Amino acid sequence: MHAFVDGLVREPALSDAPGRPEDILTLFFERSMSSQTKGRDFLRRISSRETDRDQPTDLATDLATRNAQLNALSEWGIPDSTLDPPQPAGRHYAANAGRQRR
Repeated sequence: MHAFVDGLVREPALSDAPGRPEDILTLFFERSMSSQTKGRDFLRRISSRETDRDQPTDLATDLATRNAQLNALSEWGIPDSTLDPPQPAGRHYAANAGRQRR
């Protein structure tokens, strides 16, 4: 998660508490007024649904899944140049460059 230096994104992404509406807006919608408006519209629609809703999930399982995904990102993501010593060279995907480095 080192690439997410903005605390506004990092905090909701790594929180162990269930997602608050404002966290969902921060994580999945741009900061523009238009996008935030669309995000609030989405939250109203999804919370008003009464049929065919997803079954509640186990928070511990959700957190374990999230942590496994974060570990995978850490292993295969953009290397963190602040680590001392640097991580061993490996195959990394440079998401911001859109290409693979070896």
